[in-house]
Amino acid sequence: MSMTDYLYDESYLTDNEWHEKLHNIPEITEKILMQLQDKKGMEKRIGQVSMSYEIAQSIYARENIMVEAGVGIGKSFAYLIPALLVQRRLSRPIVLVTASIALSDQLMKDVGYTCKIISEYVHEPFEIIPTLAKGARNYICPKKIADLMEKKKIIKGKECNKKKLTWQDKKIKNYPDWILNIKNAIERDDFKKKITPSQWQQICGDSCANEKRQCIYKDKCYYNKMRKNINNGGKAKIIIINMDMFIVHLKLLRQKGRGLLNENAILYIIDEAHNLEEKTRLKLTISKNKDNLLSLMDKIQTALQKKQHGILQGKTEKNITIMKNSINKIFTNEVKYITKYRKEDEQHEDATKFYYFKGKNTDKNGIDGWLKFLRNVHKEIDVSDLPIDKDGKIIADLEDFIELINAFLPESDNILWFQEDEDTDNKLAICSAPKNIDNYLKEMLFNDNLTPKILTSATLCQNNLSNEHAYDYQRSTIGYEGNLGESKKSPFNYDDNSIMYIPNDIVSPTDDHEKYLDEISKRIKELADITTGRTLCLFTSKKDMNCVYENLNELHLKWKILIQSSETSQKEIIRMYKKDKGILLSTGLWEGFNIKGPDISSVIIVRLPFPVPDPIIDYKVSTYSNNRNEVTIPEMLRKLRQGIGRLIRSNEDTGILSILDSRMKKYQESVLEVSPIKQVVRNLNDVKSFSKRKFVLK
Repeated sequence: MSMTDYLYDESYLTDNEWHEKLHNIPEITEKILMQLQDKKGMEKRIGQVSMSYEIAQSIYARENIMVEAGVGIGKSFAYLIPALLVQRRLSRPIVLVTASIALSDQLMKDVGYTCKIISEYVHEPFEIIPTLAKGARNYICPKKIADLMEKKKIIKGKECNKKKLTWQDKKIKNYPDWILNIKNAIERDDFKKKITPSQWQQICGDSCANEKRQCIYKDKCYYNKMRKNINNGGKAKIIIINMDMFIVHLKLLRQKGRGLLNENAILYIIDEAHNLEEKTRLKLTISKNKDNLLSLMDKIQTALQKKQHGILQGKTEKNITIMKNSINKIFTNEVKYITKYRKEDEQHEDATKFYYFKGKNTDKNGIDGWLKFLRNVHKEIDVSDLPIDKDGKIIADLEDFIELINAFLPESDNILWFQEDEDTDNKLAICSAPKNIDNYLKEMLFNDNLTPKILTSATLCQNNLSNEHAYDYQRSTIGYEGNLGESKKSPFNYDDNSIMYIPNDIVSPTDDHEKYLDEISKRIKELADITTGRTLCLFTSKKDMNCVYENLNELHLKWKILIQSSETSQKEIIRMYKKDKGILLSTGLWEGFNIKGPDISSVIIVRLPFPVPDPIIDYKVSTYSNNRNEVTIPEMLRKLRQGIGRLIRSNEDTGILSILDSRMKKYQESVLEVSPIKQVVRNLNDVKSFSKRKFVLK
């Protein structure tokens, strides 16, 4: 089933009706942009005009289009102008999908500005206030706030009665009153004082959409109000939604026939579309750690023991015991396997995804036995009126477990792997996701000739290929079908305003890793001194990043050193960096933020961002006749281009890109083909000379 299958009858427009209503949209789009650039005295951006016209043509033709837009093209306005003209003509919702908070926030402003531009052109008022749609965890939950306040009252009573407080009681007792009493707060950023992730977790929403009908706080719940606004019958005209939530929408369509978004939407624009494959796989991944599975077994046992009859009565306890023992053995064996795997090769140290250890407990007969037992359990519980647990999740968890076990079978359509998660106490989990994300997206998103899809990003192409084939890798990973726009090159003057520094005197990390970390730490200091801080260091390994952070602190730099962690949001770490203009170390800031001017004058890429070998990458390689370069090089170049894009964000910006990886000797030609920075230097003195000529830093 595809999105087409769920459209309302009244939303359908024949092709003739569509073309009649949108007959001159491409020409008007071109005129508006040309007049805007003339009137505002803006720099001529031929690429922006061309991109916008191509998008408008595809919308008019009721066809999809994928188009790459280099940094500085102004892709947001290139798609917003035709999109808002279409919305004005058809009076139906338009959906803008993004992968980053920064772009979502920027689009909220850009929509308003674009409406003003169109108003001036058509000589009549035109205003749309967009709706920003995010997951429940991004909003305050009024029920949680009320529950916490009630608990504090109870605890206060215990204190008065001199009763002993539990550890959890003390935690709630000490919870800051300013969080509980704050008014007009909707999201985490609304708090004037910083709150920790653990504090936010206690007051943010959950995925509680199914419970909203019963929740007495539903009328005060901002998440609930947003959901109503973007769904069928809602008033939202422009919906800005994050990619994760959009994929949940597609998943719900596939499962239940009714998604999160208004089914009358007549246009989808997916920005930062290079993330679509990874985001889709992530949202379709089932992940369960050992405690999750053991707890599920206990819940199943309790539920079945309460039944008066049933096919499993008398056998349940024995089967549950066998399953729990198998779960424990699988995780124990996997931990041993991972330890051995990492010792075999240093390149495995940064791996987070692993193959499962094929022990005697995971042979086909054992798996078939597990499946038979769990399917019988599912049947027995599913037909029962027995109240399960409070959140009613036991059936969903059981279905997930059955799907996980299915993935152990060689003929499964899913990839199975074990994954470590540094952000949880239960570090190891069994995970499973569909092998062919391209088939999923093709079915749910692109197999629809009624609703045009516009896909754009700065990194969709391989620049060393003709336009006909430049999009091949991106197209294949997401199952895209539709038109391809000419890649729009960045208008910025990279030749005069930037250099690429590739040193040839740093040891290879595979030859002597400890020496390599010492050498790059000293080189980062030297480069930061040249630009008086203002340095972004991008890592592929958290272990390397932490080691370099310690080394830099021992070198007593003049510049403040910041390191990104899970305890600090992206907005907060960028705010801190812009205040101090020192050195920021990160594994997560390769994309999704924009700092213009001299605050970032140097971007240091410590190692080429090749994907770490894991079951997912290996499967993708197998679809390319086991030619690993056909996957790893495009993946590396795409992420590298995103990192390079952090340096020059306006035509006045100047900057130094440094790549401290000895593998550049092998991949320099490929890197230079996709990089807008072509001037290469190898001597630190040349970097200093460039800095003296170009930088005026305060």
